[in-house]
Amino acid sequence: MRRFVTICLAGLALAGAGHAQAAAPSWDNYVATYGKFGCAVTEQPHGAVDQILVSCDQEKIIEAFPALQQLGFVNPDITQTQLNTMPTAFAGAFLLQITASLIEPYYTAKHGDRTLWGGALLVPDRYGHEANHLAFTFRFTRTLDRRIDWDHFQVSNLSKIAPEFQTTPWWDAHAFGSQ
Repeated sequence: MRRFVTICLAGLALAGAGHAQAAAPSWDNYVATYGKFGCAVTEQPHGAVDQILVSCDQEKIIEAFPALQQLGFVNPDITQTQLNTMPTAFAGAFLLQITASLIEPYYTAKHGDRTLWGGALLVPDRYGHEANHLAFTFRFTRTLDRRIDWDHFQVSNLSKIAPEFQTTPWWDAHAFGSQ
């Protein structure tokens, strides 16, 4: 996963800056690049545990989906009809993927050992009012980060290895149900 994400981020940097980066993207590069797709990362120390919240705007992710497909960051076979039918499911899958891709850069750049991660989506309700909804949370440690081969890690395994991985009732009700 790491190599793939690094290539995608380098491609975005090339497209935006007109020149290549020699080194692997830093934590700040990841955060800035994901910001281009409507995602923001907030960090907050909370005692011995650093809390990291990744929040993404569902409408901006759906709008950027064709560009993400061209970069190879998401499945190129997903159609606009599928996106329109289940926008929360696709935006949530993207949210989970970028959250997972931030774990290794976080532990490379930061000194903390224990983290609590959360992923939230900004989505409009039936009346068009936008609200930020927590979709999932999980804990992670530097020791666990070192055990993972990030080049070959499958995001679908995050829920199996991350301590206390859980989805929220909001996510369970909206991801694949009525949106």
